[in-house]
Amino acid sequence: MFGSSHELMKMEMSVQSPNSRDCLFCPNHELGWHYKDVGHGPPLILLHGIGLSHFAWKTIINNLANERRVLAFDIAGFGITPTVPDNIAPTPANLVTGAGSLAETLSRIDEEKQISKEYKCVDIVGNSFGGYLALEAAKLGKLGCFQVKSVAAISPAGLWKKHYPIRSELVLQLTRLGVLRTPRLTGALIRRNYTRKLVMAIPVSTNVPEADANELVKIFATAPLFASKAAFKKFRESLKDPFRGGRTNSANTRLTIAFGKRDWLLPSSARLRHEIPEDVIWQDRNGWGHVPMWDDPEGVTKFILEAIA
Repeated sequence: MFGSSHELMKMEMSVQSPNSRDCLFCPNHELGWHYKDVGHGPPLILLHGIGLSHFAWKTIINNLANERRVLAFDIAGFGITPTVPDNIAPTPANLVTGAGSLAETLSRIDEEKQISKEYKCVDIVGNSFGGYLALEAAKLGKLGCFQVKSVAAISPAGLWKKHYPIRSELVLQLTRLGVLRTPRLTGALIRRNYTRKLVMAIPVSTNVPEADANELVKIFATAPLFASKAAFKKFRESLKDPFRGGRTNSANTRLTIAFGKRDWLLPSSARLRHEIPEDVIWQDRNGWGHVPMWDDPEGVTKFILEAIA
C-alpha cells in the first residue's frame, strides 16, 4: 500500500525544482547519503528526524534556497539512504564522522562539486534525531573539510540525563507497528481530518495535510533501518545514551536550540542543558510541535536564517 524506496525516488524526480541538482550517489547510494541540492550561496545542511527523510523540510526548503545552497540529506537508514555497514554502530557520533557518515558524504560531494573552493564553512540545521547529529557536529566544530560556523537544533534528541525517554520509545514503537503491521487502518485514520491530527500530533504535527501525511507514512514504512528487527534493535540501542561533551563545543561554532511548546514527544526531562554550552541561544516557541515545519513554516524559516546569519 505504501510503496517502495524506488517509488519514492521516482516521485522525487518528478517534482524536482528547476534550481536543484541531482544527487551524486543515485541510484544505489553505495558511496554516500541521498540528498536534495537546491539554491545558491554558502552551504546549509538540513538533517531530519527518525523515520523521516529530506521531505520533512518540504514547506521551507525553497524559501531557504532563496538565501543559501541547501543540502537536505536522508540520514543513513532513512529515506532512500541505506544503513551504515553492519560493523558500525549507528550512533549519532558515528553518523556524523567516520565510515559511511555525513562527513564522508560531504567530502565526496565536495570532491566533485568543489564547494570548498568558494566556501570554507557550513551551517547545520537539525530536527529531532537530526538535531542530535547537529549537536555532535557543533561539538567537533568541523565536518569533512568544512568548519561548522553555526548550528540550529530544533527539538533535538539526546538532551536526557541517562536514557531515551519511555514516552518517545513508545511512540516510535507504536508508529512503526502501525505503518508496518496495520497499513489499511493507518491509511483510513490519515484520510479523516480529526484522526489524522491525533495520529500525527505527537511524532510530527497536528497541521500536516492529508497528502503530506500519506507521504510521511510511506517514507516511514520504507525506511531501510526498519526493514529488519535486528537493524531496528541495533539502532534503538545506539540511541539510548544522551548527548555528552557539549560543553567542549568549538568556540567558533554558534549554537541555537529551540523547542516547541506543543512538542509532546520530548518531555521536560529530555530538554536538559547540563551538556550544552552556557552561551547557547535557547528558545521556547509558541505553536510549534515536534516537527514544526508544518506548524509555522514562515517562523521556522526566519528562526533558521537568524540562527545561521
